[in-house]
Amino acid sequence: MIVVAKFKVESNRTVDDGQHVLMHPVTGGSPENDSFFVATPSGSISLRITTDAAKAFVPGKEYRVTFEAAPDPEAEAAETAGTEGGTTDAGTETETTETSDAGTEAETEAEKPGDETAETETEKPGDKTAAPATEESEKTD
Repeated sequence: MIVVAKFKVESNRTVDDGQHVLMHPVTGGSPENDSFFVATPSGSISLRITTDAAKAFVPGKEYRVTFEAAPDPEAEAAETAGTEGGTTDAGTETETTETSDAGTEAETEAEKPGDETAETETEKPGDKTAAPATEESEKTD
């Protein structure tokens, strides 16, 4: 699952070996911020950045932050060990679509031409089946 939050930079200050950036969730000021505030009313992100990337974080500016689970290297290694060419792609494409729930996105597998069994969130031309993807339906082979 992908989760999107919206944070505002409170400070970007120089420290011994770079910059320290502090961010807090947005609290209002727009309908979008109001909906993010309902989902993430408190919290903080504190970063020590040792590269020029710190310049991108301007105090007072708002940023969308995407949280996505990182692939498990051990699981990926196990999956690729038995496949020819070392690929884990089973002939499916992944599509990310936003939902109406503020701060979240859903990831589903899109159907390839000729595949009549894949489930998708939205019907596309050529789809033979179109049903909302569920956690169970995303675990198909």
